[in-house]
Amino acid sequence: MLVRCALPILALTLVLSACNKEEKHEADSTTAEPSTTAAAVETPATPEAGPASDIGPNPVVVFDTRKVSVSDKTLGAFPFISLPAGTKFNTRPDTREFHRLYFVVGEGNLHAVEGRTLKATVVNDSDVSGNSQFSPLLVERNFDRAISDLGGVKVFEGVSNNKQLRPILDDKTQHDYFPGDLYNNKPWKTWLTRTVEVEVWVGLACNSSYCDLTIVQKGDLPVTSKPIPAAAMKEALDKDGQIALNILFDVDKATIKAESLPIVAEIVKLLESDSLLKVRIEGHTDNTGEKAHNQMLSVNRAAAVQTAIVAKGITPARLQSAGFGDTRPVADNATDAGKTQNRRVVIVRIS
Repeated sequence: MLVRCALPILALTLVLSACNKEEKHEADSTTAEPSTTAAAVETPATPEAGPASDIGPNPVVVFDTRKVSVSDKTLGAFPFISLPAGTKFNTRPDTREFHRLYFVVGEGNLHAVEGRTLKATVVNDSDVSGNSQFSPLLVERNFDRAISDLGGVKVFEGVSNNKQLRPILDDKTQHDYFPGDLYNNKPWKTWLTRTVEVEVWVGLACNSSYCDLTIVQKGDLPVTSKPIPAAAMKEALDKDGQIALNILFDVDKATIKAESLPIVAEIVKLLESDSLLKVRIEGHTDNTGEKAHNQMLSVNRAAAVQTAIVAKGITPARLQSAGFGDTRPVADNATDAGKTQNRRVVIVRIS
């Protein structure tokens, strides 16, 4: 009888013991989560796959900058960081008020940043340093310390992995955006500094002889161009039979940028003011990339302008479109200014 009573009690004891273990395990799991989260805050942010910037292949990713804390430091003036003593730029830095540069944010991943840019090569200055050899460690440590003092963080350190970057490396239209030599699996360091007002990216890739340095202060395009009014277009057509317009498109695409839509609106006004006027829309490119690609791009861009005009109510029969690629340059393609002039849309009177 005593044994029979003991069995239920023993079973109950085992159940309670198991429940206590489960509760303890759940409690341990619950308390472990905050420490995991805290550790993640100190870990460099990782790129998140997203829509590619301007090109289809996925080496270009969207980096979630919100993972980097906002600094309360005063950054000063562009480029924000001076070179370490004993080093110098080997040539005059390539600085532009508005441009795009890629930053390595993962092994085989690039993040595109637009704004004010600096691209340069840092070398030893033996006249000042007294050193006969370049010290990449000197440059890397100085930049790391200076950026840290500004409240910035290192978001990537590793190799660029040229195998995964092949879609970019093979696309000549993207080469002007390279931060340096991406063809070799070089070790890259990328830093990001965020304040309430500004976002600053710094990239550095060093070998035993020099460092490739890139700095971008992210910012919007300073729009200084104004659309040529319809009356001025008409005057040019009456006098010269054609007029070149600086209609901007997304890089390597036939998508008209929003800032150029006012120009299209003026073309519509021109055609509305003269119901007998018929025009041909011609697309032209610079010589970057393959000729066949440029030809097709110019055709598509001219057609995009024609479509935008028709969408505003102009009869399609009054419009033609054609593309000439890079076959009719009006300036020297050896310079950026010349390339800008050659990338144009021309309106030609046909009746």
